[in-house]
Amino acid sequence: MTVSLEFIATQLQRVLEELQQMRRELAEVKTEVADLRADRTQIGDEMTVLTGMVLRYSSEHIAWGGMQRQLKRLEERIARLEGAQPTCP
Repeated sequence: MTVSLEFIATQLQRVLEELQQMRRELAEVKTEVADLRADRTQIGDEMTVLTGMVLRYSSEHIAWGGMQRQLKRLEERIARLEGAQPTCP
């Protein structure tokens, strides 16, 4: 069986076009993944701020008060840790 060079060239051209298409699709996927990663890192901070605002403005005084108490406890703990003197053995 003999295969002409023209047939081989046609097949290689088809493979090259498919490879280029796959590279374009891969580049699009990489861009989308990078966008998702960037969005994911921002969601936590946005949710914290929005949750606090919703609790405050929706008259959820108990929940909002709980958040305030938690912040106060953390501030007091930090103050104690900063004010603590190192102990000698």
